[in-house]
Amino acid sequence: MKKTIAITTILMFCLSFLAIAGPDLTITHFQLADEVIVPGEKHDYVIEITNVGDETARTRLPNHMYFGENPALSTGSLTQTLGTRDGSVMETVTILPDIEVIPELDDVTYMGHEESEEQIQKRISNMMERANSLGWTEEQIQTETAEIQEMFGNPHEKTASGFFIDIAPGEIARYESTKSYNGFGRLHFPTTSLSIEPIPITLTIEIDPERESDDNINNNVYTQEIVMAPNVIQGPMEETEKNRELDDENEYFAYALGCTTIQGKEICVSGDDPNVPDEEEMLIISVDDVEQEYSLYGLMMSWLNQLFGNGKLAPTETVNGVEITIYDNGFKLAFV
Repeated sequence: MKKTIAITTILMFCLSFLAIAGPDLTITHFQLADEVIVPGEKHDYVIEITNVGDETARTRLPNHMYFGENPALSTGSLTQTLGTRDGSVMETVTILPDIEVIPELDDVTYMGHEESEEQIQKRISNMMERANSLGWTEEQIQTETAEIQEMFGNPHEKTASGFFIDIAPGEIARYESTKSYNGFGRLHFPTTSLSIEPIPITLTIEIDPERESDDNINNNVYTQEIVMAPNVIQGPMEETEKNRELDDENEYFAYALGCTTIQGKEICVSGDDPNVPDEEEMLIISVDDVEQEYSLYGLMMSWLNQLFGNGKLAPTETVNGVEITIYDNGFKLAFV
């Protein structure tokens, strides 16, 4: 019995060792620079990536970032945002506590993992479009299809190009978006649906999603719950880049689509219907189901010709007891 326990313990130790063999990147810290997160705005952040594996990771810090269920906002490299494409201008990544590292332009070959059936079918569809335009024979199409399924349905060699740093076992690399070239690394938050209340949102970051320099995919996803400010601003408030002047608590400025309840009235804003020709599209604002329509084409022409001045795009309309004024950066609601 003791012998069996001993063998089992040894096997578990060996399996654990094999599981962490190689480089292994994981996000161990993320912090936004601003306390107030404004919908539709870009915000800076600091992210720290630790190599918890037992081999050095040569990485360009590739990542996916997305909010809620939305597709990835970025499928790129954190290091790439630190400078120009040719590397003539390049900022640093900090290896904690105080080593500043300049990313180096390089090509790194790695073993890509097998792709999903959906990804493979997308490749085949793209190939079929090319085949039809080039007049391929049925035999050529079948051969190419088989090669796609064989190559991408199994681990296969791939090459990543970009600006790389080395993170040794146990080291922590700190990326700061404030260093990014022209602010390219800043995180752009969505406007989301119209809301007078603070807006909760989930940020998901996946580091090295293709496993370019990471042998363990199990700890690559990081999530953080964030509460954004409302996208409906209540007065009194002076004019800012985000809102027009609001004289008192009965005036509001909003800059999103969707529905919310303000002073007991349901306010809804809709527009941009993909099934309607551009010249016929309407912006519709309703107050308790009483609608006011605005031609999007007319609003655009008002903006181009500055018909009303001060960013105003249409005459003020009173809808079910609420004065509505459309501006180039949103709309003002005055409850009368």
